[in-house]
Amino acid sequence: MRATIQLLPFFIIFHSSLVYSLPLSLPQGKLVLPQGETLITYLAISLQEKSRGLSGIKDKQMKVNEALFFYYPQRGERLFWMVDTYIDLDIFFLDKNLKVIKIYRKMKAHPGRNVPPFIQSTANEISTHVLELRSDSKLSQKIKRGDVLRWSPAFPLSQKELNTRLRQ
Repeated sequence: MRATIQLLPFFIIFHSSLVYSLPLSLPQGKLVLPQGETLITYLAISLQEKSRGLSGIKDKQMKVNEALFFYYPQRGERLFWMVDTYIDLDIFFLDKNLKVIKIYRKMKAHPGRNVPPFIQSTANEISTHVLELRSDSKLSQKIKRGDVLRWSPAFPLSQKELNTRLRQ
């Protein structure tokens, strides 16, 4: 929880004037579900990208076959909240092998930052990575706890590119 609280001021200052749409200026790849279907997946790797997440994205700016993958180099506590979101989301916590270990379904959108109303959040979860999809996506609904996702053909960044983005 301490890390989340420390990131919060940065997130609010940085994000307050941003509005963007998918496709983001983020690297992208393809994640394949166990059933063989593919998600176009954007990668949030830098602190800035992860802090921004899908905040500010409107309904028509994100397709039902798109996802945002939060890359972390190691396992740790992760907490996600729905501040400034315009789309209900499903949030999947993944281990290092992309196995789904926890799912939060139909996390309610919270346009803006005003409280009340209450801003929904996940509990602190131990995971390596996190994946966000629209709750109304048929692909999202097919993902179950225990499923293992895979990159196709492979993780979309070289180790050098990954390390550069992690330092940003």
